[in-house]
Amino acid sequence: RCRSLRRSAIVGENPIRGSSVRRERLGPSGRVDRANAEGYHQRAAAYAERLRTLDATVRASVSNIPPARRVMITAHDAFRYFGRAYGLEVIGVQGTSTESEAGLADMNRLVNLVVSRKIPAVFVETSVSDRNVTALQEGAAARGQPIRLGGRLYSDALGPPGSDGETLEQALLANVKTLVEALVEGLSDGQPAAEAHHD
Repeated sequence: RCRSLRRSAIVGENPIRGSSVRRERLGPSGRVDRANAEGYHQRAAAYAERLRTLDATVRASVSNIPPARRVMITAHDAFRYFGRAYGLEVIGVQGTSTESEAGLADMNRLVNLVVSRKIPAVFVETSVSDRNVTALQEGAAARGQPIRLGGRLYSDALGPPGSDGETLEQALLANVKTLVEALVEGLSDGQPAAEAHHD
């Protein structure tokens, strides 16, 4: 059970935070099945090490995004822990619910934010309707600040077998690749990420 979790994983988690929870869950197994306790702990330790490596990879990738561009606008606020862990500001168009519609006042506020900060991209999610994200794009375009669709992120569910989001690790890496490619696009060649700021 130390392989990547497919059904219960939430991709918006901090992977290190998730590994701590999984180690706690493995504790009782070792106490009940003492004959195999060492095996449980070894597999748990190996999985935790994989997640530490994943965490380092994600941090290195996010560091390529200019600080002023480290903003994730997504369909709903599923990436709070992820954003907190990696220094990304997370804004959900429809809050934390996957069902609710963004109100007019909320949409106007988001359009103002996109325009004032020149945010280059917005993201949709595999498990949530993209209707509100499309409305945000239309509102920003009407104000003269087009915002690209940066790509589709795995959020509350992993991808089907054979996809780039089949496992938790794959889904996180796919999300980070999508984020980095969208948020660094358009920077002048040779411009260091740390020195790239919006007006």
